[in-house]
Amino acid sequence: MEGLHVAMEDAIAAGFYNGFKIDTLNLSHLFFADDALFIGEWSHNNIKSLVAILDCFYQVSGLKINYHKSKLFGVGVPFEEVTLMASITGCNALVSPFNYLGLPIDCNMALVKSWDPIYDKFSKRLSKWKASLISIGGRATLITSVLGAIGTYFFSLFPMPLLVNKKLESLRSKFFWGSDDKSKKISWNLALASKDKGGLVTVGIMAGILNGFTTFQVKMLGSGLLVPLSSRLKVLVIKLIGVFFLVTVLELDGIDSSQKKINIFIWRSLRDHLPSRWNLSRKGIDVISINCPICDHGIDSAYHTLWVCLLASTVWTRVFNWLDLSPPSISNMLGLYAWIDSLYMSSSKKDILEVVCGVTLWSLWSFRNEVIFGTVRPKRSMLFDKIVDYPFRWYSTRSKLSFISWNNWIQNPLVVYSL
Repeated sequence: MEGLHVAMEDAIAAGFYNGFKIDTLNLSHLFFADDALFIGEWSHNNIKSLVAILDCFYQVSGLKINYHKSKLFGVGVPFEEVTLMASITGCNALVSPFNYLGLPIDCNMALVKSWDPIYDKFSKRLSKWKASLISIGGRATLITSVLGAIGTYFFSLFPMPLLVNKKLESLRSKFFWGSDDKSKKISWNLALASKDKGGLVTVGIMAGILNGFTTFQVKMLGSGLLVPLSSRLKVLVIKLIGVFFLVTVLELDGIDSSQKKINIFIWRSLRDHLPSRWNLSRKGIDVISINCPICDHGIDSAYHTLWVCLLASTVWTRVFNWLDLSPPSISNMLGLYAWIDSLYMSSSKKDILEVVCGVTLWSLWSFRNEVIFGTVRPKRSMLFDKIVDYPFRWYSTRSKLSFISWNNWIQNPLVVYSL
């Protein structure tokens, strides 16, 4: 390509080829890795000269130009004349609008239909069958990766209409919830908010555009006053009709870096959006019974399943005995993490404690789901073993603590940092 560049420069200097002048700038050719673009004045002699230059380049280098894959386009030139000139040179005539390097040329991008190629790409990547086979954590990862891989050229060069953004966000929302119905879920705008605003750090399309295409971190502005209580626990105070509501926003360092499904589960539980029988009945969905499927003595709600059910009480007692901690008087996640924050111990130990508590909550809910939907009733005796095993496997493979041993862990994971 360097030899062709020298040949073009010599032809221009000799007046054999005329490029396109813009003030003092003379554009004649642009070379890419596997493509070349020649620009010049529209004239029969100029085009013949270009063909002659390319033929000379072939004779010298042995690199032949494939005219059948080349296209000729004239700006402000009747298409009939372009077709005639293309037949002489052996190229194909190109009519606008057209795509070049994946971008639309001479197309009105203010029209919604001009963005159909991007919408089609999103639809293929976020298909329904994938939503039915991937967990909610996997879906959250996929929609973020799709945002980072698709539409970069479009978003960086063309302003996206609001209606297009709404359609794309609707598509991502349906895929994230694993459904395309119109049933009310957690607000997608809340899911797109940053972690400090109570969201999942699932980046919105517009936020990604504003923040650049390398990090795609959320920098969205939201209403409310963020009041820091400590370095680990924050609350978002929102004023609504004269009443202040407290919405917890937890900085779960350990849970954040563990599996996303646990983090999403805790995020939904904090807002009482878990699909318990009680919540489903409140939405008008017919359920056979609203009683707890485990003990059959209380209403099946997140509060009952995670805290006051006989199984939950027994599991929490064993967990705190294993950790050699006095069981606190708590009945919700806000109280749990506020209690962890108040403990006099190092931040590393608090990370382990947060992971263990998060796994305990997830395991209790998973056990409840297995009782309802599983073909074989799960064994209660195995529940505590899973709670002990999962955090150890995560820490032993991903943590910097290479000295973690199973014997020390099963005795008390909090002593790992004391050895």
